[in-house]
Amino acid sequence: MSGIYGIDPFFTYTYDEPSYNQSSSCGETFHPSCLMAYLEKNHPKFSEIVKNTKYYVGIFSDLQFRGTLFVPREDSIPDDLLRSMDINFCRRFVEYHMMDGYFPKNVLFTSPYQQLQTKIKGQYLTAAMYELPKKDLTIVLNNASMIEEYDNRIQNAFVHVISNPIPLNFFS
Repeated sequence: MSGIYGIDPFFTYTYDEPSYNQSSSCGETFHPSCLMAYLEKNHPKFSEIVKNTKYYVGIFSDLQFRGTLFVPREDSIPDDLLRSMDINFCRRFVEYHMMDGYFPKNVLFTSPYQQLQTKIKGQYLTAAMYELPKKDLTIVLNNASMIEEYDNRIQNAFVHVISNPIPLNFFS
């Protein structure tokens, strides 16, 4: 690469120490109490989708972030879907499973029917309360995804684990 002063030495110099020349030595680590570290540890498939957005990794690793995330169970995300996702679909997928602000279980149970604003402008999740056999009351999102685990509290987010990914509306 050349600049106004000639050849840039940063791109042409190689170090004698072999560990400096490996790109894998620049691994990204996250603060242990942030959302991104939680996702890497407990939800590796969803973490891979977040990393594919090239945007939300920084937001989820910021301790100033305040949000609620509905994360699908690991076994409900097919490997074929992971391989076929491009950056735009990944962003839309993450934004459709996320809301600004904290929404713990007690807030979600304040009304039997709610519209929850996602990060996609004009797109809402319908949250309806149902009483299922052999279970207590539960919330079902968009008549498709049941919340199975509530209130996984991380320093900068609330995470609710849902039964499967929320179907995206492709026509918006």
